[in-house]
Amino acid sequence: VHYDGTYETKPRFKITFNQAVTQFEIKNQHNDRIFLGRPAAMTDTEIQREELVFQDNMGSTSNWVVPDYLDNGHIAGEMASDGSKFYAERYGHVVQPEAWQGPSLKRSIGAPLQDFRMDALVTLNNVGFETG
Repeated sequence: VHYDGTYETKPRFKITFNQAVTQFEIKNQHNDRIFLGRPAAMTDTEIQREELVFQDNMGSTSNWVVPDYLDNGHIAGEMASDGSKFYAERYGHVVQPEAWQGPSLKRSIGAPLQDFRMDALVTLNNVGFETG
């Protein structure tokens, strides 16, 4: 990095990798180094950082089932799909004492997961200030 300015500043680096690496080094002309990671051992097994185990475009509720129970609420009503998202079609009759209630669906992914990430777009349009 060649800097022609007059104010001393620390460099900033933005690095994009186009393949998997186990180590990375930045070195200047004075042999000062920043070293990240470690060399891979011959016995190391490469792992996939993120593996897609479930994806659903919410086009249909046919592979989803109503769960047997729900923490802190009551399952009532029905979910439906408009072809691109699920929505509450009905909330069911009001339960007493008043508590959270509404439709619920679940779907099995086939095996337990550990250390996972989930991305979902959730919208709540409770415009009538109703139970649900």
